[in-house]
Amino acid sequence: MSKSDILELYKLYVQTAEENSKKRLQTNHFYISLNSALLSVIVFLGSYFHKVHFPVIIILPIVGIFISVTWYFHIRSYRQLSEAKFEIINNTLERQLPVKLFSMEWEILKSKKYIEMTKIENTLVVLFLILYITLSLSFVFLTNS
Repeated sequence: MSKSDILELYKLYVQTAEENSKKRLQTNHFYISLNSALLSVIVFLGSYFHKVHFPVIIILPIVGIFISVTWYFHIRSYRQLSEAKFEIINNTLERQLPVKLFSMEWEILKSKKYIEMTKIENTLVVLFLILYITLSLSFVFLTNS
């Protein structure tokens, strides 16, 4: 392959990595919105706890747990796809180019104790899970007292 072919392939692959990142952000926005809306409904119904049927008030936090677990698997999938793409970019394509921009950027970020996006995303998932589990347990406790 010529250098210009490698450069074109590099540009194309970087573009697919960027598209993956955009899809990942859109997915996160979707799950944050969905969880926020569900929490709003749960809090609203919780204020009328004694007027709402028991199964409804317990099922909603369980649905939230399911949504959060699903979100976690989406995060994991996007991360694995990104890792594969950047492994190809860094270890295959950049090795044939005069400057290794992504490799250099990653080294700079590692030296600055960069917090990866996946850790932030997973923290959000855990926070939502804690909220849903706490709500489930509190509703169960309230109905048994």
